[in-house]
Amino acid sequence: MISTAHIYLTKRLLFTSFLMLLAVFVPVLMIQLISQLPRSALSSELVWPALLGLAPTIFYITLPVVVGLANTWAYSEFATEGTLTTLYTAGLSSLNVRLPAFFVALLATMLGYVVSCEISPRGATQIENVVYLIENDLSPSLIEPQRFYTLNNGRRVIQYDERLNKNWIKGVFMRDIDSNGEEEVIFANDAIFERRADESWIILRNGHIQYRKQGADGDNVAFTQITRPTGLAGENFPKRKWTGYFEMPLGDFLNSYEKARNDSRQLSQWASEALERFSIPILALAHTMLGLALVNLYGGNTGRSSKFAAAMVLCGILFVHFMLVLAAEFASSQGTTLAIIVACAIVLQILISIFLFWRAMRRPRRRAAMGGRTVFARG
Repeated sequence: MISTAHIYLTKRLLFTSFLMLLAVFVPVLMIQLISQLPRSALSSELVWPALLGLAPTIFYITLPVVVGLANTWAYSEFATEGTLTTLYTAGLSSLNVRLPAFFVALLATMLGYVVSCEISPRGATQIENVVYLIENDLSPSLIEPQRFYTLNNGRRVIQYDERLNKNWIKGVFMRDIDSNGEEEVIFANDAIFERRADESWIILRNGHIQYRKQGADGDNVAFTQITRPTGLAGENFPKRKWTGYFEMPLGDFLNSYEKARNDSRQLSQWASEALERFSIPILALAHTMLGLALVNLYGGNTGRSSKFAAAMVLCGILFVHFMLVLAAEFASSQGTTLAIIVACAIVLQILISIFLFWRAMRRPRRRAAMGGRTVFARG
């Protein structure tokens, strides 16, 4: 039966989880974004597709530890402020009092599976498209001033002095060599990039063109405005010839196992992705059980010792979680043996968490004097 106390505890846990999510998710997301993109891309229009692409993956990876930390810290605070003692006095058991924490952890687990299996693969496609564009097909917003960029297999060179905004540049130099060896050199006061579907064109304004033929000087022609192709990327992302396992929705991912099992390298990548998708979300329950158990067994009821014990438990959970995540990520390049070891470690943590929580719920609570009585509570 859901009581007013359960609703109160659940609200506090949800609020604490939200604050903890902001404290963990946002910095990790920003660090990943900065590490994935070059500096020039961080101020371009590519930053939003990259951010939206990274966010789902970072969300489901950090959500379990965030919920585990929030539940552990909140129940440590409940014990310190006397909330738990009051609930025990009202007749609620230790397990009953902790049901809101399991509700929040279960909610996080289900949300984590939805994001990891369906939403994250779509986001991964976005971030991979952005990275592929940066590495293989320059966007106009990525070219920097005072640098020469060679395009079209060396037949085209673009350089400019100053960027005025995303699509407007000043002091433009452009050289183009056609298949016959004839050269066209353009100097323009300024230019505007025109984004088209598959390629960006450039509108050059107020300048002159030098035409040079093989073995002879050509003519100089002034112009007010001319348009030329650039060879730079357009509005659409370039098409990749490959699709990673991390981009596949759940059905396609499971079906790809038959193909992956025949190649050791692909099997390692598949196993690493399976670990991240299927084992990380359930850690919300494991971290919650482990944190509640350790705080119950080794944390004090009041004073600095309780806060210190809770802080040590939080640091331990945070360390364990990110070590498991990093190991699961490295499994893609280290072989299936590491993937099996990581899977066993996750199962072991779940079993240890269950055992410690069972032990904590069977342990009598500390004596608490209330109204001249001595109160005990068992799970």
